[in-house]
Amino acid sequence: MASRRLLLASLLPAALAGCGFRLQGSRPLPEPLQRVYLDSQQPYSVDEPPVETSLRTRLRRRGAVVTGDRGDANAVLTITDLREESNVLSVNTRGRAIEFEIFVEVTFSLSDDEGVLIAPQTLSARRALSFPSEQILPKESEEERLKTYLQDELAERILLQLEVRLTQGGEG
Repeated sequence: MASRRLLLASLLPAALAGCGFRLQGSRPLPEPLQRVYLDSQQPYSVDEPPVETSLRTRLRRRGAVVTGDRGDANAVLTITDLREESNVLSVNTRGRAIEFEIFVEVTFSLSDDEGVLIAPQTLSARRALSFPSEQILPKESEEERLKTYLQDELAERILLQLEVRLTQGGEG
């Protein structure tokens, strides 16, 4: 009985690999992303935006070299127009905001020495954030965490878009 379980346990990965199944993040990156330079054009920013940090981490985790020298890269991934907004969705009977919508938008493009590989595209994400009106400080920290989470989500979506576009044959 134990040998059957061992046999089944050893055959399962082989069967999954045979059908093309791969764990998330284990697909090989397209050639332009294997050695990439990240160019973030964010005016008046002191810190690296979370979307850039997340992209850098995700690329490295997948085996890419994220170089600090533009001339040493196969491609340049440009991040522009990062925009964050908070809009009031609802107020309580005293007129205090109790629900917000957090909106994050970013534009990205990919180019190499020969030109544009992927034309600028804009992705956005939004989530609602509700809180008791008495909790101003916890709300502010929760809002910052949510913005970081949304930028991380956008980084994942950017990487997926890049992979799909590059494997389908380029610009568009």
